[in-house]
Amino acid sequence: LIFSTADKGVVLGVTSNTDANTISDYEEGTWTPSLNGYSGTPTFQDAFYTKVGRYVFASCRINLDGTSDGSNFRVNGLPFTCIISTESASASVFGANVIYSNSSSAPTYGLVVANGAYSNFYDSSGTNISYTSAGVNKNFRINFHYITS
Repeated sequence: LIFSTADKGVVLGVTSNTDANTISDYEEGTWTPSLNGYSGTPTFQDAFYTKVGRYVFASCRINLDGTSDGSNFRVNGLPFTCIISTESASASVFGANVIYSNSSSAPTYGLVVANGAYSNFYDSSGTNISYTSAGVNKNFRINFHYITS
């Protein structure tokens, strides 16, 4: 991997600095997550993203307070809108995973919704998981990965 001058971007390859080997769209930043419909007061930490070309990787920590809430667990505010799948105009085709939780009933996986900037979370049987089911007074580290237009 060669790192080139600011006018080229990140260059793929080990010997040449040509436009054909260059990723000119690279971005890092912070984003502001929120929870859809949650009636408590969650806290968010370490909400960062990296975008390389059309690929987006975002991450955040979410701490649920002691509020019992049966709403479906959904994280809003992803930094870019997910593309629409070519297979299905409404399919959720990209994912999210909970990489840390102090809850024994944490969501198993999440799906970033096509043409949206949010992710819904599910248990191991594919059922939407509620905030209460995920666990009151619990915290989560979640990674999101998807493609934007």
